[in-house]
Amino acid sequence: MKSKYSSVAIAAIIFMLMTTTSTFAQSAKDAIRSLKKLEAHIETGISLRDYSQALGDAKFEVNLFIESKEAKKKKKLTELIVKTMGEYEDAKFVYKEKNEGPYRRLDYSFPFLSAEMKKDQERENLYYISLLSKYPEANKPIEDGGTLTVDKSDVGKKDPKYGRILDLDKLFPLILNQASKDLKQATKMLAGE
Repeated sequence: MKSKYSSVAIAAIIFMLMTTTSTFAQSAKDAIRSLKKLEAHIETGISLRDYSQALGDAKFEVNLFIESKEAKKKKKLTELIVKTMGEYEDAKFVYKEKNEGPYRRLDYSFPFLSAEMKKDQERENLYYISLLSKYPEANKPIEDGGTLTVDKSDVGKKDPKYGRILDLDKLFPLILNQASKDLKQATKMLAGE
């Protein structure tokens, strides 16, 4: 009788090890599928809270893939998947920020702000400027398909360097469009292997 229980225990342990290994083995196909699922959620309309959840789910799958042996073998595909994930993270930041208002001044800080608030504003401005570098098509006037407009108030008219304004309502879909293009490219790259 003792050997009957030990055989069952050994079989159970082997089964658990096999299922655990297959559960955590991650492929590029799974990472891309998780990003496609995120894209589908966004296309059908999604709240910020649900976006955060869906982004977290996709990031989990992508991180598992990045840590896999397959990711080390498929460097270009891995880089593209990581880039796409970063684009969806950028889009989440912009989505969150645009809920507080669609426009951001890029070129100056208000003189009446405290030193700490000025630093926060400068950090935010630098982040937005980095997004304009990362997505060069955004760094154009709205009339040319970009995301920039100018301050038409007296401040902007007196000194144009203080006039650049970023339209987050234009930036958000532009980033999502880039993520979608990169996801399609990753899908083709995976299929062509």
